[in-house]
Amino acid sequence: MDANPFGKKEDVYGFQTLWRELGYYISRLEHYERSLNFFDEAIKKTPNDKRALIGRARARAKACQYEGALEDVNKALTFDPDDLVVLADKALNTYLSCEFEEGLVQNTRLLPRRQKPDHFSMGVMHVSVNLIIFNQWLHAEKLRHYRVST
Repeated sequence: MDANPFGKKEDVYGFQTLWRELGYYISRLEHYERSLNFFDEAIKKTPNDKRALIGRARARAKACQYEGALEDVNKALTFDPDDLVVLADKALNTYLSCEFEEGLVQNTRLLPRRQKPDHFSMGVMHVSVNLIIFNQWLHAEKLRHYRVST
C-alpha cells in the first residue's frame, strides 16, 4: 500500500521555466536577494538555461554580488559567445566590480558592432566619466598631500 497507485511523482509541469520566471517576477519587484533563491533552483533543475543564468547574473549585480554575476555571464557566453546583450552585461559587471579600464576596453571594442540600443556607448560614457572623476580626485589628493608635507 506504500506505492503510489498513479506511478512516479514527477516535478511540476513546466518546471524548466517556472522557477526562472518566478525569479524574474520577484526581480521586477526589486527583491533581488529573494529572487536569487528561485534562479538558483532554476539553474539546479536546468543547468544549461541561458535565460536563467542571465537573470541570476542581473539579480546578483543588483544585489552587489559582482563576482558571481560575472561567473554567470561567462557561463552564459559559453552557450552563445556572440550574444551582444550578454556581452553588454559582462562589460557592465566588469565595470561594477571596479575594473574600470577593462570595462572601458570591453565597451569600446563592442561599440562598432552595435550602435542601438546604446548599451556599449552608455558603458563607454559611464566608465570614461568615472575614470575622469577618479583621476581628478587622485590629483587633488596628491596636491593636498604635497601642501601638507611642505
